[in-house]
Amino acid sequence: MKTNEQMDELLIKQLLNETTSDENQTVNTWRAANLENEKYYQDFRTIWNASKNLQSEKEIDENEAWKRFKARASANEQSDVIPFVHEKKRLNWMRVAAAFIIIAGGLFGMNVLFRDKEITLASENEVRVERLPDGSVITLNKHSSLVYSKDFNEKTREVTLNGEAFFDVAPNKQKPFDIKVGKVNVHVVGTSFNVKADSMETAVIVETGVVKVSMDKESVKLLPKEKVIIPRNATKLKVDKNNDLLYNYYRTKTFECFNTPLYELVDALNKTYDVQIIIANDKIRNLPYSSTFKNESLTDILKVITETYNLSIEQRDGRIILK
Repeated sequence: MKTNEQMDELLIKQLLNETTSDENQTVNTWRAANLENEKYYQDFRTIWNASKNLQSEKEIDENEAWKRFKARASANEQSDVIPFVHEKKRLNWMRVAAAFIIIAGGLFGMNVLFRDKEITLASENEVRVERLPDGSVITLNKHSSLVYSKDFNEKTREVTLNGEAFFDVAPNKQKPFDIKVGKVNVHVVGTSFNVKADSMETAVIVETGVVKVSMDKESVKLLPKEKVIIPRNATKLKVDKNNDLLYNYYRTKTFECFNTPLYELVDALNKTYDVQIIIANDKIRNLPYSSTFKNESLTDILKVITETYNLSIEQRDGRIILK
């Protein structure tokens, strides 16, 4: 099917860090709708990132590049893409971005050619637990994927993560375990930790062992009960103490919060109950929340949250709005 042009434009806008919070929510909802959308998004981002490392000496016709980019994306579509609300005005810089991607001429084709050399683990609508060839155990949260080469563990242990996963890495000093997640790299020998990445930030929380987190020329080492949260526009890495266990919710089925920002709990509820809860007011996004929920319904959890902060709930167009 022909690729949805408006969604391509929104993806480019997000990759340029120009999206609003509502637009990011639109992208996240579209990605979570089905596995095909998520795969399309990851291919799109891979090509974007690769193109930034290439240079071209010739002049590029932006309009022609945009047409060629759409044609290549369309040729590689495997399934329907859920449409979204049409943007009335197409920004010129989107065509510039398309031209930038076209510098990587042929990357879509290369991606297809080398797919058979990779193994992809995808969780779609269920949490998935897998043991890798080296003995490491990976727990993928919903709508997440892990990619590694077929020769994984022969010389290196390298994986690419999209979404969220808990890693229990088998020790091997001769073959460190490396995770690439967006612009962030995670390097370990043998340890357990959680990695989560979305359009807004990347977070690494260490449970056992030592984890090295790098971004560009910056790097930090994390010890147990430490974390680093990296906003998408960050240039520095800052280590903080981790005081709650909410990151374990998809493994333990328990929402355990201790001064946890409200938006983090809402994100966990969205994934667990397959709903779309939106915090309407940015002022309440980071309100600290402390409580534990186990085997409770979404209705009961929302009731406690709203009573705690004196909030109201509005249900509109399939969304639950906290305000």
